[in-house]
Amino acid sequence: MLMDVSGAEPWKAGPRQMAHWVLVPESFHTKPAEIKKWAVKAHGLCQKLEKKVKKNSATKTAAKKNQPRRNEVINVYRESL
Repeated sequence: MLMDVSGAEPWKAGPRQMAHWVLVPESFHTKPAEIKKWAVKAHGLCQKLEKKVKKNSATKTAAKKNQPRRNEVINVYRESL
C-alpha cells in the first residue's frame, strides 16, 4: 500500500483530510517509473469497482414533487401559532 511507503501522507485541503487521496513521497519526484507503477495499480483497482447507478430524471422529479416547498412549510408553521 502506498501509505506504507516512507514519506507518503494523506492529502489535506486546509483542515480537511481528503479520503482516498495520497501525497507521494518526495523520493518519487525523481522516479517517474515508481509513480507510474502506483498509478497503474490504482487505476486497475478502480476498474474493479462497481459502477454507480445514476437515477433517471423522472425519479428525481417525482421525489422533488413530493416534498413541500419552503414557503409552504413556513406558512403551516405560522398557522399553527
